[in-house]
Amino acid sequence: MSHVFISYSTQNRSYASQLADKLRLEGFNVWIDNIRLRSSEDWWRSIVLAIDTCAAFVVILTPDSDQSKWVQREITLADQRNKPIFPLLLAGSIDTPNWALFVRTQYADVRSGQLPDAAFYDQLAHHAPRQQHKGQDITDPRMPRPTLAIDPVLQAAISDPPPPDVQPRRRLVAPLVGILALLAVIVLLVSIMPPPEPAPNLNAEQHLLLGMQAADNGDYDTSIEAYTQALEMGYPNAAQVLTLRGNSYHSHDNAVAALGDYDAALREDPTYFEAYIGRGQIFSNKGEYPLAVENFETALEHVPAGSAEYDVRQQLAWAYHDVGDYDRAIDQFGQALNIARDASQHADAHFGLGLTFLIMRDYPQAIDHLEQATDAHHDFPDAYYALGEAYIATDNPEAALAAYRTFVDLLGGEVEASVLTRIQELEQMTNTE
Repeated sequence: MSHVFISYSTQNRSYASQLADKLRLEGFNVWIDNIRLRSSEDWWRSIVLAIDTCAAFVVILTPDSDQSKWVQREITLADQRNKPIFPLLLAGSIDTPNWALFVRTQYADVRSGQLPDAAFYDQLAHHAPRQQHKGQDITDPRMPRPTLAIDPVLQAAISDPPPPDVQPRRRLVAPLVGILALLAVIVLLVSIMPPPEPAPNLNAEQHLLLGMQAADNGDYDTSIEAYTQALEMGYPNAAQVLTLRGNSYHSHDNAVAALGDYDAALREDPTYFEAYIGRGQIFSNKGEYPLAVENFETALEHVPAGSAEYDVRQQLAWAYHDVGDYDRAIDQFGQALNIARDASQHADAHFGLGLTFLIMRDYPQAIDHLEQATDAHHDFPDAYYALGEAYIATDNPEAALAAYRTFVDLLGGEVEASVLTRIQELEQMTNTE
């Protein structure tokens, strides 16, 4: 269980999207219902499985969500599965029958429209893995079928989606007549068209390329099917195909199937470093950092020199960082910096070094590396925020104010209230001086 599930009414979509962005910025992986998901056939099944596998459940309380059968069903399911629930009161009152569950729960009052303060994310981190780097949006419109048996409660929930929320009736007679006429024309055109050409037979290599293209487009169902076809047709580098299919399963939020493919790839080729990378990423996302370190270290033993080495060293450095082994983290960030090939890689390595030195309270080193990160990549909000923290620690309010302002500008002003308060305090401080 590695993600935070957000439950909300569609009338509050704007706030929910801001919250999801902030949660990812705070290092949490996020699952949030969206328009792409609602176009899928397995919409409700995807929601049920996402709730069942979440580490924490955040619900936005408003009069709209109070009336939403979907939100109520999601809350009931989260309660049945004993998920830690974090209510955010965005509008209305907590004193309604549907919110009786939360009367004795510590909820965050955000009725002024602001995002939760830092204490909320700290509490959330007691239940959901929090990474030092930005979290991921793990929502996908095609939730994979689980490989393990589903218990009766979960199966009952999947089989019984709530009815749609009632919407105001509209006059639809005239538009319906037009739609039926259009359909009649389409049926006529289809009836006189020649039959389509049969699809060409693809060989194993073509299936592999099709899978890679589908994965790049985010179509993981198609990529998994194509990789499976390539394996069944005897593609010679089975370790490569198994790893690619594992990556698609991982992107599809099916860690069990992904680990199975990575293990199978390593049975085919124990030196296939990309399978170790995949395993390391899964363990890192699950908060199992010692296992992540072990796999990234093994990947580093087998990776050839070049851009892939940079990626492995960066991921190993973050894994060391997450387990609190800062000296080794600094060593790996430094070695990654030595082989960085472009401005983006330089910025990422300097950011890792700067953030690690900041945690170690070596503020001069932190400022040096964070400034180099922002010089290499001007649109790097996390680096500016960390730079502001370092300037505060060294009693440089003018520089801190400039860094925080840039952070806010890069995020379009959508930041938590505590940052804006800090900016106001710094403005008063610098004006007084």
